[in-house]
Amino acid sequence: MSTSVTKRRRILLECLMCFGVPLVYAALHLIVQPRRFDVYENFGCRSAIYPTMVALFVVWIPPLALSLLTIIFCGITWRHFLLHGVQCSRTRASSSLTSGAYIRLVSMAVSEVICTIAATVVAMTFNLSSGLAPWADFTRDLSKVLSFSSVATPKSITAMLITEWAMVVAQSFLFIGLFVLGVEGRSRLHEALQAMRRAFSFCERRSACIAELKGPSMIAWYAPLYHQQISSEFISSAT
Repeated sequence: MSTSVTKRRRILLECLMCFGVPLVYAALHLIVQPRRFDVYENFGCRSAIYPTMVALFVVWIPPLALSLLTIIFCGITWRHFLLHGVQCSRTRASSSLTSGAYIRLVSMAVSEVICTIAATVVAMTFNLSSGLAPWADFTRDLSKVLSFSSVATPKSITAMLITEWAMVVAQSFLFIGLFVLGVEGRSRLHEALQAMRRAFSFCERRSACIAELKGPSMIAWYAPLYHQQISSEFISSAT
């Protein structure tokens, strides 16, 4: 009973962190959203933020606070792994999470936190470079969309967009290097390729069998009808 309750609590916590926190963060962003979004040439759309003190607390500080908590939690988890690594290796046979996969997961979490902090600091720096705007001048029109060409986009904004884009690319390559190219990833990829190969070979064999069975049966069925039709036409033309 305690195991099921613990599992249910863990699932609820994970659902809260994966779905509840992003929804709350998106709702808080509406407070300082002056328009629908901004469109930058060669980069796409980006959410609009009114640079005020309120935006500092509802848009930029929450990711930094969560990143700090994540670093603390990763540190506690890593310390627990170092202290109880022998026990983890002993129970590794009964668990699908190996020591290498555990280390890669912690490394991925730390890299995600570092990239999140860097992206948040860069965005906050560039958005607040001109100073804080007074909240009394804030207006909201969610049907409004601003478009900026590459020539009209300030160099600071372009540098920020390039930095954020480069961080996403770096995170993608890091994920591929940690998980896809690892031992478990290669084995899973090999199993997937073998399954696809068996599926394609099964389809080819099925098509070949259908062609072998269908060809003679169709000819054997259609040949008497064809000869009968030719004979009837010949008799009708002779009479």
